[in-house]
Amino acid sequence: MKKFPLPIIYIFFIILFLISPISAHAEDVEKLKQKHINNLKAETADEYISNAETKSLFGYNDKAILDINKAIELEPNNAKAYSERGNIKVEIGNDKLLKGDQNGAGKAYKDSLLDYDKAIELLNQNLKLNPKNAEGYFLRGEIKYKSGRQRDLLGKDNTSITNYIGALEDFSKVIELEPNNAKAYSERGMTKFKLGDYVGEIKDFNKVIELEPDNAYAYVQRGIGKVMLGEKIAGCKDLSKAGEMGHNSAYNVMSDLCK
Repeated sequence: MKKFPLPIIYIFFIILFLISPISAHAEDVEKLKQKHINNLKAETADEYISNAETKSLFGYNDKAILDINKAIELEPNNAKAYSERGNIKVEIGNDKLLKGDQNGAGKAYKDSLLDYDKAIELLNQNLKLNPKNAEGYFLRGEIKYKSGRQRDLLGKDNTSITNYIGALEDFSKVIELEPNNAKAYSERGMTKFKLGDYVGEIKDFNKVIELEPDNAYAYVQRGIGKVMLGEKIAGCKDLSKAGEMGHNSAYNVMSDLCK
């Protein structure tokens, strides 16, 4: 079954937006999204997970949940499926919050934690059997980070610190196994930022920039870290460079931090 990678889908919709009459943009794009969603087929758990990610990306989270539930039905021990279901429930919570349904949002956020916890439990088992699985450590680190962030938002316990420390350890393990994994340095840097270790965050994003000189996001995060340390001029220089590289949100950050 042929699938379009998500970046290509983005490009396709951007082209449609540019060439269509302004009055028809929203309607045409929505119809195209629905057509693409309706044409998605799946037989394996991985295909259901991929389709769920696409549907959630397009805002069809209720349909995405159905696909991810099917993936879990096919493979009850698929950690990625539980992780993705947690992500979708977070998006459902965000949608409910925008509509003023705070109770519904809170429930969705709490439910997401159950899925994240299940995914971590499965990965714990998998990594005992395969302790050199860098991909497994990376996924577990991502999930722990997201779980910590959700616990922060709910503000009902202090376990987020435990999640962040666990994420830090997992990303460090990935780096031990794959010393040039730029994404692991980036995620570890973000985790250090959450823990207030701005010096460590800057060091990790230095490494990201060494490995990927064109990574504008790394300049943004390093710049923010420098500002947090009181190095405002150097931090704002990084943010400006990120903006010049095409990361437009860097200018929004500058308007807040570089006054």
